[in-house]
Amino acid sequence: MSSKLGIYSQAAGGDVFDPLTMNWDIYYDSDNVILSGSSVSSFVDLSSNSNNSTQATTANQGTLIATDVSYNNLSTVEVTGTDFYDLTNNLTINRNGNRTIWWMGNNIVTASTFEFLYSTTSFSFIGYVRAAGVINFVGNGSQWANVTATNVTAPLINTITFTANGKMRFYQNGVLINVSTADLNVSGTFTADRMFGTKTGSALNAKFHQFSSVERLLTINELNYLGDGFSQQLGTTWTPIV
Repeated sequence: MSSKLGIYSQAAGGDVFDPLTMNWDIYYDSDNVILSGSSVSSFVDLSSNSNNSTQATTANQGTLIATDVSYNNLSTVEVTGTDFYDLTNNLTINRNGNRTIWWMGNNIVTASTFEFLYSTTSFSFIGYVRAAGVINFVGNGSQWANVTATNVTAPLINTITFTANGKMRFYQNGVLINVSTADLNVSGTFTADRMFGTKTGSALNAKFHQFSSVERLLTINELNYLGDGFSQQLGTTWTPIV
């Protein structure tokens, strides 16, 4: 396992960039993994919750790319086929609660899927279904919300926000791509016990450098702080959210 966080940089104002100040529920990056050869057997949770995600079966483990030129020479983890990881502690996902999901990643091929958090006991997940071209929020077999998503095949800084009794929003590099038609104003929950796989059985073919989630709506200042720091890491441009 790497001993560094792997995402420090000089953000605006010259301060050291520290995304962990957001007090995430879970926080993973590809510099903090446990390896079995070049396969990733565990992601170490850098939040205060010690909620590592693990996979003991080699055939279902992602592959570490130590220096990924398409990510400005950052490391990434590639997940394909039947890869997935089990959370140490389940997460309760609320339909009408605030939540922010932030990840630096992409789908490797166009017609592929990357489901971030999902349940093994119900048809429930939050994820990107490229065949349908949407970010889906599905709970207990019902479509709670979705947004049209584009250009996820390129390495991007992706943000999803869920506003209590409001909308789901999807941003890429700070640009608002789409807002859900449905309001998240009906109660409902599902238990996420697995991540980085495919609940729907669609083709999994994705990679990422960083993934985090918290059950609150980050402020605009917090989102722009993260975007400014991560964009310097990726060597891309962040458009400030206003």
